[in-house]
Amino acid sequence: LITLLGILLAVKLGGDVIWVVTIPVITYFALALIGFILINKIFFKFFLILDFAHIRGIFKKSTPFFLVGAVAVISNKIDIIMLSTLRNNSEVGLFSAANELVNIIYIVPNLVATVLFPVFSRQYHESSKSLILASNLSIKYIAIIGFPASAGIYFVAPQIINLIYGNKFMGSIEILQILGIGIGILFVENIIAYVIAAAEQIKHIM
Repeated sequence: LITLLGILLAVKLGGDVIWVVTIPVITYFALALIGFILINKIFFKFFLILDFAHIRGIFKKSTPFFLVGAVAVISNKIDIIMLSTLRNNSEVGLFSAANELVNIIYIVPNLVATVLFPVFSRQYHESSKSLILASNLSIKYIAIIGFPASAGIYFVAPQIINLIYGNKFMGSIEILQILGIGIGILFVENIIAYVIAAAEQIKHIM
């Protein structure tokens, strides 16, 4: 929100693209500094101790998560890169417009999964039955959200595109409808991925 307000202020004051790009970076640094200060004062003191054996262990355990995240980021952007090499800028723009709207919708399952991940992880170590119950309920409720959203986007895509982008992007309507079909499945898939991660089974899958 702070980043968005900063960008809007920069645009209103006549700032160029450099300002628009710089503001998020400044915001991230400021938030990181504030977070560091608060944690240092409220919770515990930071000490810079380099334990390379411990660091190697952390990197080793986190490698599967890094690879999953890297694949997710690459797969999310590779379509635009490939499209730009095969089609003209106008078609790339139409696709990007629809794709960005879908990415915004994906924030919902990501937030839900991020919140539930500690719960899944704790339940895995305490009781596998609790994990199964929680994961089944989570998948059920996220499906109740995702599949109706998928159907809704298909039918209201013309109004969404016209409201946000205007008449010049009417070519994005069909693209948004097609991308919207997979939203429900990806909602569920996101929860399943976090359940697998919480159960420490990523290394076996990979």
